[in-house]
Amino acid sequence: MRNTSRLGIFWCYRERLYAASVPLNEARHYGDFRNGPFDHYSLWPRLQRRHAHLRSFAYEDIPRGRVLYSVRDDRFLVYADRILMKEHLKTLILAEFELPPAKSFFRCDEHYTADFDERERLLREDE
Repeated sequence: MRNTSRLGIFWCYRERLYAASVPLNEARHYGDFRNGPFDHYSLWPRLQRRHAHLRSFAYEDIPRGRVLYSVRDDRFLVYADRILMKEHLKTLILAEFELPPAKSFFRCDEHYTADFDERERLLREDE
């Protein structure tokens, strides 16, 4: 079976993911890990050009995360803002990156914690 899983970065704004990823077999090697070539800071201006509703935010204002692969453990690691640890958002992330649920583990990481005080509001569609 061909592995279609992808690695990279994402933001979640109003229940929608904005992601940049590469197939697992094209990812960069970092010791025991594989990682996509993208970083949030560099990619944010391109994302803002495509999505006008994001232009008033800095990249760290929106809840975000990263998907890595552990070669040693043969599993995917999703590091993200703790607010993204809701089951429906995890399902969205798994689908976007085509990750096998049984081999995917979610971890809160303060590095990806949004500085924006009202980040819960940023996830909801109705505002």
